[in-house]
Amino acid sequence: ISIELGRKEPYNTCFPFTRTIKALREPWERPKIIDRTLRTFTATLGPAGGKRGYQGITGMPSNGLAWYINGLLIPEIWMRRGFTYAIRIFGGNNPHSAEFYNPLIITDEPHGGLERLSEAAQKKIRVLAGVQYTLRGQPRPTSAGPLCLARHKGVDRRLDDDFPTFRKFNRSLSFTCEEGEPAIIEVTPNSSWPDVVYYNSYTHHNLGWKLHIVDSLSLAFTSAATTQTIVTAPLAIAFCFLFVFR
Repeated sequence: ISIELGRKEPYNTCFPFTRTIKALREPWERPKIIDRTLRTFTATLGPAGGKRGYQGITGMPSNGLAWYINGLLIPEIWMRRGFTYAIRIFGGNNPHSAEFYNPLIITDEPHGGLERLSEAAQKKIRVLAGVQYTLRGQPRPTSAGPLCLARHKGVDRRLDDDFPTFRKFNRSLSFTCEEGEPAIIEVTPNSSWPDVVYYNSYTHHNLGWKLHIVDSLSLAFTSAATTQTIVTAPLAIAFCFLFVFR
């Protein structure tokens, strides 16, 4: 190491210790669920999909797990104000599990992990569903449900980025689901809800993504149809048969 003193203008001679060999790849398709007739969603857990999955879609770091809604990796979901929606949650209901206990919550900020925040930080977040407060004002999650989990099946998770599409990545996973009834959150967005809110985990950061709250779905269909994947009810029905119960 050499140090040059007295240089008049700053000059950067540093170089990275490591370099990325593979060029950055485009994220997988960004699915959207926009369906006038769909009122029920199923939330399970699975791998976040590396840099082409959660990280590429959201631009945020991942802890390795993500929500799969109706079989899709963190889709953006459109909900209409004044209508009631049910979310069937299979996030794990064992509070002693450090990784697989994920009650679902809906808030006005994108990260979740409410349990890990200070009391002062919690007070800055508007919680819209999935949490009740004690008489002392302490938050308690309400909706966990048994664990339904997609896992890597004989494939190194470090190779997730090599899959060209989420569909092919998803086919490489194995699915298991614990017995038991899901936890259910029912929400009825109203005029007080922001236009964009987020579904996430109560216990961990960065598992979910966006809920778009609109007055009419007609505009959402028009704007999304030309650029993104629109998923309707038949996929949600087919998804029910993917899991192997044990």
